[in-house]
Amino acid sequence: MPSTLDDSLKPHTSNPLRLAELDTYGILDTAPEEGFDDVVQIARLICDAPVALVSFVAAQRQWFKARVTSPGVV
Repeated sequence: MPSTLDDSLKPHTSNPLRLAELDTYGILDTAPEEGFDDVVQIARLICDAPVALVSFVAAQRQWFKARVTSPGVV
């Protein structure tokens, strides 16, 4: 679930140490995982929020590893 980043976020996302650490995880562009799906579902219910997400921010994009919405929310 890739997404491009707004230019205003680039100073915060370009830290080379953070990017290198993210790369070691090998998590970008991976398939959904039940554990992450469970986390967003629990977070949405606890916070009574219409949407919950787990995302990882790379240098040029944001990867949504898991997301859930309430019924009727697009």
